[in-house]
Parts: sequence; structure tokens; C-alpha cells
Amino acid sequence: MNRLSPLDSLFLDIEDADPHVSLAIASVLVADGPVPSSAEVCAALADRLAPVSRARQRVRHASLGLARVWTDDSGFAVANHVHRIGVPAPGDDDALGELIAYLMERRLDRDRPLWECWVIDGLAGRQWALLFKVHHCITDGVAGTRLLGAVQDTGEPPRLRTAGRSTGPGPLPTLVHALRSPVEFAGQVAGLAAGAGSLVRALLTADDSPLNGPVGGSRRFALAHASVADIREISAAFGITVNDVALAVIAGAFRALLLRRDGRAPNRPLHALVPVSLHAHDQDVVGNRISWLLPPLPVDLADPVARLFAVHERTRALKQHHQSDAGDLITALARLVPQEIRALSVRLAGQFPQRAVTTVTTNVPGPARPITFLGRRVTDLVPFVPIAMRLRTGIAFLSYCDRLTFGITTDSGSVPEATPIARCIEGGVTELLQAARSLRAATA
Repeated sequence: MNRLSPLDSLFLDIEDADPHVSLAIASVLVADGPVPSSAEVCAALADRLAPVSRARQRVRHASLGLARVWTDDSGFAVANHVHRIGVPAPGDDDALGELIAYLMERRLDRDRPLWECWVIDGLAGRQWALLFKVHHCITDGVAGTRLLGAVQDTGEPPRLRTAGRSTGPGPLPTLVHALRSPVEFAGQVAGLAAGAGSLVRALLTADDSPLNGPVGGSRRFALAHASVADIREISAAFGITVNDVALAVIAGAFRALLLRRDGRAPNRPLHALVPVSLHAHDQDVVGNRISWLLPPLPVDLADPVARLFAVHERTRALKQHHQSDAGDLITALARLVPQEIRALSVRLAGQFPQRAVTTVTTNVPGPARPITFLGRRVTDLVPFVPIAMRLRTGIAFLSYCDRLTFGITTDSGSVPEATPIARCIEGGVTELLQAARSLRAATA
């Protein structure tokens, strides 16, 4: 029996605290060629997921209910986790997004291993899709993409790290090591204190926004696409990162949404929860190893280039203030708290509406080279991020070959505008690309 880490268990606690929340993540593989049979998919998954014990284990309570543990599912069969469904006509991105929303709003069965796979046929252009859905307690977005990569035709065999073992030095061992040098120790403490202060200030800032509030059980999902080459051209022209470009166009899309809603421009930024992966490059495919940043998205700025530089400066400042290190320290200290107390804290927190964070946005690096599944060429990878804790929107963006795909999740009842957000993201990339080319022309 292996205990769940505090961070892994947290995602189950959040789900338990709100009946309208399903905390599964997903990657959707879109491919050419004939649709594979269920038997083909089952055989491939049985072989390629064999090294991943979590695929055959379910969660149960142990130690008088004071801890959650992984235990083997005696009735496990891959066929119980593989399903087929057709996408509604005309099988375009909108129809696929509608189907993804339907499949992802359904909770996984806690009596079985917490994953499932859906073969989706009927896509336009004689394409089909494979939706790989896994609970967030098993893996985070980065590790989950590695898991999807492991089931491709030429994927490396997935590995499972030892449960409970740190996957990096972490803040507590680093502090202990720094005790050898008073100057180094003082620097580490000062950095963590600055990060903690930055987190507290962000969490005490109330965002009065229609994007923040209780969520229902129904979801909307939409896709937006951009060229990786275009994003890199913008990045190079302005001397900022690809992640900055993505966050800037997301901020522009939220600004457009709020303008449409209120008829007036927002006068303050909105804070986003941005997960930061702490996985090493050779990390295994399960387990959550993340911290977070809470950057203010500049929805109050009208000029797209000004928004771009504001995102760049604010995220750089948060990194300099060690905000993600402070988040990692909080996670490490949570190991000292009994699981039942942590779960009770999550339930109590759900009774006090948080208004500090408005959305979750996450960057999931995908394969840089084309992949295949069962001999079929994969043309696109689509990420899905769930929403909870009064966050009515979530946006994940994933790069695959020369394409960057955004997956926009919204609460259907309060924010039905998933598709308009997607179109604004695409328009924002075009707008920044034109500005980048104008800048190059002016300085040539």
C-alpha cells in the first residue's frame, strides 16, 4: 500500500467538497486513418501501460480513515476503461468541443482505477480522436502528457517514481543544506519570505468579476489554434517568452469578454493561477510535482503590446520574488498535517468564497516531432484543464510540432462564451504578429 501525497490527495478533497466539480485532466489525440477497433486500443494500452501500477490501482481509505492509499484493483480489466462514442455532425472543432465538455464533466468512478479512454469517431476529414482522461490525483498536466506520449507507437516505457519520494531537492532539504553557510541560509529564508509575502498579497486582493463564483455541473469547451512559428516570431521581436505571448492573448480575450458583458473596460487586472512544473526532464509519468504563480493578467490595458510587456514584467517579478518556491514550501509543510485535517480545511475553505483568483491557465509542452498511434498519424493534441474553487474558466495550451492548441473550459451556466474566448485568442495572436512585423519593418 502506498499513501497518496498531500498534493495528490488535495485534488480528491477539492472534488469531495463540491458535487459540481470533476477534477480529471485530459489530452485528446486527433488522428488520420481508419478508426481503430476497441480491441486494438485495449491491446495497445494493456501493453504500454503495464509498467504504470497506478493504472491498475484504486484509492481507498486506510488507518482509520486518516490516510488515502493506492491499492490493487482485483477486478481490473483494460476493457472496462475503454469506450467508444461518435461526435455529432458536422464533426468540426465546435462539435468535438461539445463532446469533450460532456465527457469531462462526468466524474470518474472511485471504485475503479481513476482513468478512462474514449475512442471518438465521426470527425470531419475522415479523422478520429482518442480522449485519454485521468484524475488529477494520479498526475499533473506535464506528467500526464508524458503518459500520453508513452502510449504512442514509439514512446519510451513509462516509469513510476517511488511513492512519497521527493522528485527534486525541494525547499526544506535546500534550507537544511543551506544551514552550513549562514549567508546562504539567510538568503534562502529571505527568498522564501518574499515569495510567501507575494502569495499572501495576491490572495488578499479581491477580484470582483463575473468570472469568479460558484460553478454548476455543466461545462463548455472550445479550441483555439495558433502557429508555433508565429508565436516565436512575436517572442523574438519583443524579447519575451512564448509563455508571455500566450498569457497576453488570454488576457486580451478576457478583456474582450468583460467589455462585452459590462459595456465598459475593466479597471483592474485579474489574477490567474499558473501551475509551475517541478518535474525534472527525465521524470516519471505519475504524481503531482507542481507549485504555482499568481500573476495579475492586465485586462485593464487596451493596447495589446502594452499587455504583452505587462505580462512579461509581472511574471518575471513573481519569479524573482520566489513565489513558486513559497508554494512548494507550503506543499512540503502540508506533509506534516494529518490527511483528515487537510480534507476538513479544504471543505471549510469552500464555505468561504475566494475572490482573489479568477482563472487557471497552464502551459503543457507537447512533442516537438510528429507521433503516431496504432500506425495512424496524429495531427493535433488538445489539452483539457478542469475548473473548481469558484474558478469559472480554465485555459490550457499545448504545443505539438508547429501548432499551439488552446483548450478553453468554462462553466456552462455562468460563462457560456467558451467559443468567443477561443476566437479572441486567435485574433490576439494575429494582432500581436502584425505588431511584431511592423516593429521589425520600422527597425530594419
